[in-house]
Amino acid sequence: MDSLLAALQDVFAITGDHCLKLHPSKSSLFESEIKWCGRLISGEGVRHDPARVDALTSLPRPTTVAELRYFVCTANWLHDSMPVFARVVAPLQENLQAERGKLGRRSRNALNVAIQWTGAEQESYELPLL
Repeated sequence: MDSLLAALQDVFAITGDHCLKLHPSKSSLFESEIKWCGRLISGEGVRHDPARVDALTSLPRPTTVAELRYFVCTANWLHDSMPVFARVVAPLQENLQAERGKLGRRSRNALNVAIQWTGAEQESYELPLL
């Protein structure tokens, strides 16, 4: 316990030296696990928040270019936990690139454009994210 208090004193000293302020209501001390930026951090390591992963995996299959772009961008926050992420989303990215070439620069155009699903894209979409 003494080493923990000494470490806290060091943290408070460093934040004070750099003119950083810590707000008590935004601070958590003596927690065994904390949630930060969509990840759960504990003494056992860092993992993704299961609630966020479940929310992503429960999204309905995208039907428009805009929805597919949203899914790929949202799933991107998992890339550090999935070594083959780039390979998994490659068919989806290729579909987006092809559609982007047809639509031009305006993202508003992507809202109502239906996407065509191939077998590779469907397989890529159905792979488990974690």
